[in-house]
Amino acid sequence: MVTTRQHYIVIFGIPQAFTLGAVLIAGACLVWPVQLLPFRALNSPAIDITLWIVEAVLYVGIALFFSRNAGGAIAGLVLGYIIRLAANALIFLLVSLPLADLFVFGGERGLLHALAVVIALLALSLSFRPLLVNIGLPQAKSPVKNGSKTRVAFDNRQLPTSARQQAQSRRSPGGQSEEVGEIISSEQGAALHPPADFNPILPREDVAGTLTIQTGILLDSVPEAKSILAPNYGISIRLAYIVPQLPRGTVWLTWRQVFEKGVPPMETVDTTRLEQQFINRWIRLSPRQYITQVPAIYFEKQKTTPAWMKLPAIEQEAEITFES
Repeated sequence: MVTTRQHYIVIFGIPQAFTLGAVLIAGACLVWPVQLLPFRALNSPAIDITLWIVEAVLYVGIALFFSRNAGGAIAGLVLGYIIRLAANALIFLLVSLPLADLFVFGGERGLLHALAVVIALLALSLSFRPLLVNIGLPQAKSPVKNGSKTRVAFDNRQLPTSARQQAQSRRSPGGQSEEVGEIISSEQGAALHPPADFNPILPREDVAGTLTIQTGILLDSVPEAKSILAPNYGISIRLAYIVPQLPRGTVWLTWRQVFEKGVPPMETVDTTRLEQQFINRWIRLSPRQYITQVPAIYFEKQKTTPAWMKLPAIEQEAEITFES
């Protein structure tokens, strides 16, 4: 599996399309056992209209759970209704009902409507989760605006000691863009931001496990959060977020990625309300803070079999002899 961060920008590909098709087909095949259910109360216009309202709430709820913003909620609502109508159309074809009845309330449509809603919810959770998560990830902002001009001044005056140290850190090999981004953020006194060439990271699906980081390390990036984080508390972070960033060394995570289930509760502190002001903050982890907890297998280089070794054997190869 490709592990470079550029490939994590793909938010809907062949695996997601395959999962969507499987959910639609498998769900539509349940139409015959569903018709045998004795829930006749669903076969009424009032219940059918209620389903339209309930499913809208469910679509928005799932989208907010993955994206945590209004844009993701709107996208989830639109996708949910599109998938549900597609599922309804497939179900109507299987039971020989006219497609014109897609928006007709009552009759036998209530049970079929409920089945299509379940299919749409599964499709949102399984196939469109990367899309909704990507909508919620904050985009890295470049410190230089497009079209702005850079002025260069030559000054022979001796720089202060602090300025010389900052200049040396900017010229350090192997981390120029990242070091510059961190220094600019600390000089301005604002929240940390990753370097301009950083792309949003999605968790690797083939990586399991977690590693533990002390809250003191997180407070180095978000010191304002000390009111909702216990000082010596261990926070578990999914290893699936760390492994894609191993080639960079320094790991950048959003607050939402670190606290996927919210911050740990504290007595007499409304952590749920106070956490909202840190949702879009970035957290920086240096290699020495996590490297010893990463299994060695993720540092091994995968050996690729040459293409010529994959070719089928030919009869003439048996006649070849090698003399020592």
